[in-house]
Amino acid sequence: MRFETWESKARGATEAWRKQYVNTQYQTIENLAIYKKLIALKDPTKEQVDATIGNCTWTSCQCDLCARDMGAVVIFDVRLERGNILEMCIDCLRSALLLTTRMEGDLAEANTLLETSRQLLSEAFGILMIESSKAEAKHE
Repeated sequence: MRFETWESKARGATEAWRKQYVNTQYQTIENLAIYKKLIALKDPTKEQVDATIGNCTWTSCQCDLCARDMGAVVIFDVRLERGNILEMCIDCLRSALLLTTRMEGDLAEANTLLETSRQLLSEAFGILMIESSKAEAKHE
C-alpha cells in the first residue's frame, strides 16, 4: 500500500514511461521522443507531464470506486480484472473504514446474540433432558 499524489506521479512518470516504452515491444520512435522530452523536464509538474505525453493518464489520481480525480490516492496492490492495483481517494477510504467499523460493531453484536442464543438453547436442552428423564421414570 502506498500514497500517491499528482506531484509524486509526475515525478515518477519518466521512469514509468521508460519501463513501459523503452527497450520493450511497445518501443516506437514517438515513444522514445516522449521519453527524451520527459528526461529534459528534470523536476516535472503534472501539467508538464500531461502536455508532454498528451494526456493525463500518467499523473491521474482517479479513484477506482467513485471515478473522481482528487489529486491523491491510496494505492493497494491487489488482483483486479483491469490490473494489479486498486486506487482509492481519501473520501472513499474513509467511507470504507467507517463501514468496516460499523460491520465490526454489528458482528460483535451478532456474536453476543449468538452466544446468548447458544446458552439459552443449551439450558433449554438440559431442561428438556431432565424432564424427559422424569417422564421416563414415571412410566417405568
